[in-house]
Amino acid sequence: AIVDAYDAMTNHRPYRETLRPDEALGELRRCAGTQFDPALVERFVGEVIGGDQCKNYSKGRCLT
Repeated sequence: AIVDAYDAMTNHRPYRETLRPDEALGELRRCAGTQFDPALVERFVGEVIGGDQCKNYSKGRCLT
């Protein structure tokens, strides 16, 4: 569900604007504990941050 939500937020949909990766990660974190398992969200965020999506991450935002 986390990966699907991230994919939906970061890819074009005719009914809304695409979010930047840092915005999508922030939204996942906002929903951690209610919609998503917080531990799994942090693991996913760590994987995205550790990959090519975001090299410099602070306070829920990509800095680069």
